[in-house]
Amino acid sequence: MAESLEGRDEGVTAPVASGTPHDTGPALLPERYDVFREYSNVLRGQRSHAIDAFDQAVLKLSSAGLGLSLAFIRSAVELADAILLWALVSSWIAFGLAIISTVSSLVSSRVSMDAMLELARRGYLLGDESALGKVPLSVRITASLNWASAIAFIAGIVLTVVFVGFNL
Repeated sequence: MAESLEGRDEGVTAPVASGTPHDTGPALLPERYDVFREYSNVLRGQRSHAIDAFDQAVLKLSSAGLGLSLAFIRSAVELADAILLWALVSSWIAFGLAIISTVSSLVSSRVSMDAMLELARRGYLLGDESALGKVPLSVRITASLNWASAIAFIAGIVLTVVFVGFNL
């Protein structure tokens, strides 16, 4: 019969004895639950931190990159006389891609954390050892989006510097 353990998150119940008709998996060892609880708490903390960090990054990217280049144009360069105008336009595109990648990675990160929590639940609470070694596709997608965001942001900075350097 399933019995709820004290301090459980999200109302998870687990079998405490095997061989009864209501079992949903192998008997839950208290130390497995403790590992699961610790791991899920760490993931929840990381998810919260990641959400905050990505929100700040989007704000900084949009205001610093685009704001700086727009302010420079208004105060220093006539677009009709600008050299390497393509570099400025490309920097705007790069900053835009950085923002889109950052926002997308925020969503992907949430999906990743949920998938990892489910794998941890299956592995630690239901005894599915194969779940403990899996890496969800969303984790790889998040990592790729983070790299894309960083590369696009660096490209935006370099292109802005090139444009400014040729037009001062």
